[in-house]
Amino acid sequence: MDPSAQICVAGHPVFAVTLWQAHTRSHVTSHQPIGSIASLNASLTVAVFDARSATDWTPSKPAATKAQFTGHPAQILRGLSKGDDVTPIDVGPSSGYAFELEGSSGRLDVYRIADDTLALIAPPRAWWLDAAHHADHPAEVDALFLELTGPGGVADADVVGEFDLASGKLAAVYLWHKKVGAARDLADTVPTGGALAFGDGYGTSNAGLIIDVGPGRYHLLRRELAAPWADQALVVMYFVREA
Repeated sequence: MDPSAQICVAGHPVFAVTLWQAHTRSHVTSHQPIGSIASLNASLTVAVFDARSATDWTPSKPAATKAQFTGHPAQILRGLSKGDDVTPIDVGPSSGYAFELEGSSGRLDVYRIADDTLALIAPPRAWWLDAAHHADHPAEVDALFLELTGPGGVADADVVGEFDLASGKLAAVYLWHKKVGAARDLADTVPTGGALAFGDGYGTSNAGLIIDVGPGRYHLLRRELAAPWADQALVVMYFVREA
């Protein structure tokens, strides 16, 4: 069956929904992403929180001045302007974080590297292997990704936050996604260990992603791995469930 479809939530269509089935093994040996998130430009700021709280997301409305700019996007931008790697957010009863890994590609790929660990990586492998970037270093690019998605990749990462995920369904959305609230009902359609991408009908088709990772307390860890041949780094945010 074609995994792509248009789904209606509360009578409203949510565009370009794509479902990835679970891979329930200790490590993903093929290192294929289970999903991706993209923006319309080089900048990609992502918010992560419990998908069951998605309807409590407050979008920003047009404002006459920056001081009148409100909602979760405003809260996130003001928080990140302080220079920290992440900024904490509250979405209804759920806490979470927002961050930008890098500002070159406008896209990140998500890998399940263990049953209890996700890795959000940017720029994605396709960007690195594009002729305009580093297509002449395929082996070196593969080595970078193998380092970050391998069993020892988390060991050298720095802890930047932690939060509880009561529902076990993680929502990861582009800052300007216009239908974040749809994630609450869509979360019920994600199978155990699966992932569901959803767009908003206005921009990219993969501006949001819901991932079944299981309930628990999660630690966020960030790591950068520089490319020896270029002034560019591969950046990852790990989500690791507490044992």
